[in-house]
This record gives sequence, C-alpha cells and structure tokens, in this order.
Amino acid sequence: MNDIWRMISLGLTQGVTEWLPISSDGHLVLINQLWGVPEDLALDVFLHGASLLVLLLYFRKDIIQLTASVFGHGYQVQRHVVICLLLTTAITVPIALWLEPQLSQWHNARSVAYFLLVTSFFLILTIFSRPRAQVVTYGMAIAIGVFQGLAVLPGVSRSALTISVALLAGLSRLESFRYAFLAAIPALTGALIWKLKDMSLRPEYWLAFIITFISGYLTLFLLQKIVERERFHTFALYTVFLAIVILTIT
Repeated sequence: MNDIWRMISLGLTQGVTEWLPISSDGHLVLINQLWGVPEDLALDVFLHGASLLVLLLYFRKDIIQLTASVFGHGYQVQRHVVICLLLTTAITVPIALWLEPQLSQWHNARSVAYFLLVTSFFLILTIFSRPRAQVVTYGMAIAIGVFQGLAVLPGVSRSALTISVALLAGLSRLESFRYAFLAAIPALTGALIWKLKDMSLRPEYWLAFIITFISGYLTLFLLQKIVERERFHTFALYTVFLAIVILTIT
C-alpha cells in the first residue's frame, strides 16, 4: 500500500511541478527524502516520458507545422523558429552533459533550497519585463539554451528560467510560453535516450505515469493562462517560502 501512495504522490509531483516554475527535480528529491527511500532513477526517467507525451499532445499543431516547414511547406517564420530551436538545443546539450556527472552532490534538501532561491530570483525579475517581439531571435535562442542547460540542477526550474529569460529579452508572453516548451521537447527526448540504459520498469510505475500525464496536461493549460495574465512572477512566493522552510528544518 505504501508503494501505491508513493506512486500517487510522485506522479502528482512530477505532473504538476514539471511545468509550473517551481522545479520538478527539486520536489522529487524532497518527496523521496520524505518517504525515506533512495532516488529511483528508472522511475524518474519513466515519469519524464509521461511529461514528454504531454508536450507532444499539447503542442501537436505547432509540431506538425514546424515539421512541415522543414520540408518546404509553411511560412518562413516557422523555418526560422526551427533553426532557433536547433540552436537552443545545441547550446543546452553540452551544458547539461557537463553538469550531469556532478548532480549527485546537489541531490539533497539544502542544495534544493538554495537553487529554489535562484529560481525565485528569475521569477521576480519578470515583473520588469516588457514583452513586445512576436518572434524569437537567435540571441534569445542562445540565452534560453544556456539557462535550459543549467536547469538540470535540482531546485532550478527549467520553465522558470526559460520563460523568464524569454520575457526579459522582450518576447511576447504567449510566444515565451510556446517557445520555452517547444525547446523542452528535444531536451526531454535527449535526456530520455541518454538514460534508457538505466531503465528497469516495475508494474506500479504505470500508476505514476498515468497520474503524471493527466495532472501534467491540466497544469500546462493552467500555466499558459497564468503567463498570459501576467501572473508568472507570483510563483516566487511559493519557491521562496519553500526554500526558507527547508533551510529552517534541515
């Protein structure tokens, strides 16, 4: 029974925190410590697969249009976005690979708390953003790639950093949301392929997978509305509070 409740809690945690700017990896570290069990890398990889499926379905129309543009069908701006996504990915990958061997030293509650404060800083900065551009530029793509690579650190939220950087660079709110998550697709796909060797599935993992998918899709829809209504920075209230609680009790 404990395994079932653990799968439910981990599924909800991954589904909700993967998209909200509050760090899914950081919360998974905290949940595993709460349950008193070692980190389950195979389960983490499997749940990220559920998150990837959410993105593929949520942005299916964009993906179809961008793919078609590669083969000469569609507008020039779509081909430009594809090039920017490739550029973002090319920047993200070496940074993430460089950090990956060092991540284990930061998979503890206090490190998560400090990195949550970094996340909070970027969220607060978006108060001063003045979105105006409707299309991502090469400079934006490079900056987003850098911060997406740094988001492998537990407690550093990928969505917080990538959307914040896009907003601060002047990209419109809807395009910041859209580009940040389109850029996450190759990043998540690459991470899954890289870690497939560590996969060893157990039947109860499917419960967490389903919960991750359902909660993740609903959360992504909610986040889009929050970004469009200029409330993205309010998540800093939660990340700062959580960081203070962790530092107080550990």
